[in-house]
Amino acid sequence: APGAGKSLLALDLARRVIHREALPDGAGGTFPGGNVVYVDAEAVPQIQNERAEGWGMDRSQLYLMLPEESYGLIDFGGEADQDRLLQMLYELQPHLLVVDSLSSITLKGENNVEDVRAVLSFLSAVARELDLALLLIHHLRKRGKALPMMDLVTADDFRGSSHIIAMARSVLALSIIQ
Repeated sequence: APGAGKSLLALDLARRVIHREALPDGAGGTFPGGNVVYVDAEAVPQIQNERAEGWGMDRSQLYLMLPEESYGLIDFGGEADQDRLLQMLYELQPHLLVVDSLSSITLKGENNVEDVRAVLSFLSAVARELDLALLLIHHLRKRGKALPMMDLVTADDFRGSSHIIAMARSVLALSIIQ
């Protein structure tokens, strides 16, 4: 849901990678440290910058990929933005790639399995080839006011093609509890 903290959590993980800090639960030791590429397809760099600055984050290791000014959108379904991302990744050698969000990185939408598969296959191949962690933010379906809040988020709660979560190694769902 909007305001659940998806981008905030993603930026916190980026901060932990950059500053070689432990996961929030303390498990798994610390991250190796290094650059982070944050694909800000929703184009709100001011918010990310304010948060990073407020946390005292080393922003010299945080690289935002924004939509081209003339075009206004990022489309990883097309070669131009794929090439732009690849160039950034090869130059910066990041440990983490954050994509915020799936619904904003393809002009073809998130419902057609073939379109989703193509974009996710590209991102998955990039993560594998460059040995980096990939965090892809996606949205849940909107729940009607008549539906009660649930403790458990299921696969049916995700927007778009079920292929989106089928390709994931793990899925973390955030929901607002009222």
